[in-house]
Amino acid sequence: MSELRTFSTFRIGHLRLALPVDRVQEVVRRQDLTGVPLAPAAVEGLINLRGQIVTALSLTSLLLGRPEPAGQTALIVRVGEELLAMLVDEVGDVIDVADADVAPVPDTIGPPLAGVATGVVASGGVLLVIVDLDMLLGALR
Repeated sequence: MSELRTFSTFRIGHLRLALPVDRVQEVVRRQDLTGVPLAPAAVEGLINLRGQIVTALSLTSLLLGRPEPAGQTALIVRVGEELLAMLVDEVGDVIDVADADVAPVPDTIGPPLAGVATGVVASGGVLLVIVDLDMLLGALR
């Protein structure tokens, strides 16, 4: 019998992505950002989340390599003891996926997405790319 894993789904540009739900703390509307001089292009700035300063990342810049405006919704994710805001275009559903339904990353998915993807799954007629948050953050370096 296959194990079930739960994912939070979201969209940036044309990509439908998924993160393990246990890494997502909450979803908030994008807030005013304070710029960070000399930061990597994917760092949109800093937000104040109820008194805690959180770095906001543009996944559009990081994964699509486009200097387009980042999304208007933030997935607040936990990285160790810290929080990080990932700016996305749209937040989707929380879904359960059986391990047996996760396929390997196809060769048609190129870098940089292929370097942070751990698998793909078809859900509701859409191909979701499962992203490893730690590998995603490693792509910033």
